[in-house]
Amino acid sequence: MAVDSGDNGVVAQKEVRTMSGHYNQKGAPLIRLGYVKTWVAGKVKLVRMEQYADGTFQRSYAG
Repeated sequence: MAVDSGDNGVVAQKEVRTMSGHYNQKGAPLIRLGYVKTWVAGKVKLVRMEQYADGTFQRSYAG
């Protein structure tokens, strides 16, 4: 649970839902898995991607 205090002094709590204990190099938790459609040698290939709480994407090499 992250705590954010705004300029007006009000404290708001934000909850980030994570899938598991996976984190990226910056320490942001994994929140979603998805697929990107790519073309390789004239064929469609789906590439598995991981989305992290800081908004970054990374190719997933996990099976």
